[in-house]
Amino acid sequence: MAYSFNPFTGNLDKVSVEDLSLLKLQDLSDVDNTDKSTSKILQVRADGKHEYVTLPNPDLTPYWKSDGSSTATGDWDLGDNDFSAADGDFSGDLTVGGNGNIRVPSTTFAEQYGIIYKGTIPFIHDFSYGLNADGITPVGQNTFVGVDAGNFTMGSTATTSSHGSYNTAMGYQSLLSNTTGAYNNAMGVYSLYYNTTGYNNNAMGVYSLRYNTTGYYNNAMGAYSLYTNTTGSNNNAMGYASLYANTTGTNNNAMGASSLRYNTTGYYNNAMGVASLRSNTTGYNNNAMGVYSLYSNTTGYNNNAMGYGSLSYNTTGSNNNAMGVYSLRYNTTGSNNNAMGYQSLYSNTTGYNNNAMGFYSLRSNTTGYNNNAMGYGSLSSNTTGSNNNAMGVNSLYDLEDGSSNTGVGYNTGRGITYGSGNTILGASVTGLGAGLTNNIILANGTGAIKAQHDGTDWSLTGNVKLIADNQKLLFGAGDDASISYDGTDLNINPKEVGTGIVDVLGNIKAVEVLGKHKTADGTSAVSDGTYNFYNDGATSGQVTSMTIKDGIVTSLGQVP
Repeated sequence: MAYSFNPFTGNLDKVSVEDLSLLKLQDLSDVDNTDKSTSKILQVRADGKHEYVTLPNPDLTPYWKSDGSSTATGDWDLGDNDFSAADGDFSGDLTVGGNGNIRVPSTTFAEQYGIIYKGTIPFIHDFSYGLNADGITPVGQNTFVGVDAGNFTMGSTATTSSHGSYNTAMGYQSLLSNTTGAYNNAMGVYSLYYNTTGYNNNAMGVYSLRYNTTGYYNNAMGAYSLYTNTTGSNNNAMGYASLYANTTGTNNNAMGASSLRYNTTGYYNNAMGVASLRSNTTGYNNNAMGVYSLYSNTTGYNNNAMGYGSLSYNTTGSNNNAMGVYSLRYNTTGSNNNAMGYQSLYSNTTGYNNNAMGFYSLRSNTTGYNNNAMGYGSLSSNTTGSNNNAMGVNSLYDLEDGSSNTGVGYNTGRGITYGSGNTILGASVTGLGAGLTNNIILANGTGAIKAQHDGTDWSLTGNVKLIADNQKLLFGAGDDASISYDGTDLNINPKEVGTGIVDVLGNIKAVEVLGKHKTADGTSAVSDGTYNFYNDGATSGQVTSMTIKDGIVTSLGQVP
C-alpha cells in the first residue's frame, strides 16, 4: 500500500494504483500561486516506471510556502503507518520549521512504536515496560540513543515501580542487558553492556563498566575503566583502564590511566596518578598519589605512597608510608617503614621498622631494620645495619653494616663503616676508625672531642667541675665512698656506707697533709722527720704518725 499527498487535507492518502510502493515529490519549484495546475507529483507504478500526475487547481497556500520552496507548513499524519527512508525511496532533507514538531508515541513492551531505526536495528527510543506479569508498572523514563542501545524488556521482572527505570544510554549496545537496574547512565560503545540489576552507576567511555552485573554506585570515566567489574560497588575510576580488572572490590578510587588496573577484590584503595597501584590485586587500605606510586603492590595493605615512583616495587609489604619522589622505591616485602624525602629508604627491600626523614636518608638500606635517620644523607650508606639512630645532616653517613650506633649532630660519626655500639654526640666528629666499637664520644660544635669512653676508660679534655658546695663524687656500686667540698675543706669519706678506710698507694707530697690533724706545736708537717698527730686543738691523744723524707711522705699511719 502507498500514499499520495492530499493538498486539501494536508495528509497522505491511500493511492488506488495497485502495488504502488512509493511516492516522490519532484519539480516542487514549479509550484506557485499563479498557475497551480503546473504543480505535479511523480509516482512510481508497480511496473517500476515513473508517471507524472498533475495536481488539481486548489489553493495550496496552507500547505506550501508562498516562496515556492518545498517546506510544508501543515502537519503530516502517518497514522499507524511507517515513514520509510530506505535507499532509493527518499532523497533530500526532512526539515521541520521553527514552529513544527515531529511527534512519536512512547515506547512500551506491548507497543513498540515511536522508534527511529538504523536499517532494522533500533537507534533512538524511550522505553517503559508497562504493566508486567507481577502487576507492577515501572515508571520508565528511559532514554536510549545508539544502535541497539537499551532493550525492550527491562522492567519485566520489576517488583517496584523504580525498577528498570530512569536509565540513559548512549552508544552501541550500551545497557543492552539491563533488567531491573535503575538510575544508570552509560555513554560509550558497550558501556554497562552486561548490567542487569546494578543501579546508580555512571559509565563514560568505550567498554566502561562493561561486565558490571549487580554492582552499584560505581563511576567510570575513560575507555575500559572498571571494565571487568561485576558486583563491586562504590568504586570510582577515572582514566584509561583504571580499575580495569576489578571484579568484586569495593570503595576504591582510581584517577589516572591504568591506576589500580589489576585490582580484583581489594578494597578501600585510593590511587591518583598514571599507573599508581597498577598491580594491586587484593591489597586494601592503600593510598597512592603520584605516577607509578605503589605500582607493583599486589597484596600489601595499609601502605601510603606520595610522590613519583614512591613504593613502586612494593609487593606484599604492609604498613609503609612513603612521601617523596622514589621514597621506599625498591621496597618489596618490608613492613612498618616510614620514609619522607627524595629517595629516602630508596633501596630498602625487606628491611622493616625503619624511619627516614630527609633527602637521601637511609638511601642504601636494603635489609637493615629498626633504624632511624633524620636529616639529609643521614645513614645514607647503611645497607644491613640495624638499630642505628642518626640525627643531623650526613650523620653516620659512612656506616654500612654496623648496628646499635647513635649519632647526633651535623656530619658526625664519620668514618665508622662496620663498628657497632657507639654513641656520638656533637657535630663534625670525623676521621673515626671504621671498626670503632662501644665508644661514647662527647664533642663540641666544631668536632673537638671533650670526653670519650673507649669501653673501659674515660678520657677527658679540660676540668671536671662540681659547681655547688657539698656535691659529692660517689664511688662504689653502693655509693660506698665520696669526695666532696663543703665550702672550706675537701672531704674524703671512705665510710659513706660501711667502715672503709683511705689507702694511699704511692707517695704523698708533704705540702698540706690531713687538714684537721696538726702537729703538737700546731704547725703543718712539711719538713723531714717523724711526726705524731693529734685531734685538732689537742696536745695529747695521738691519732697517727707520719714520716717525711725529702718532702715525700714515706710512712703514714691509719687515720681514724
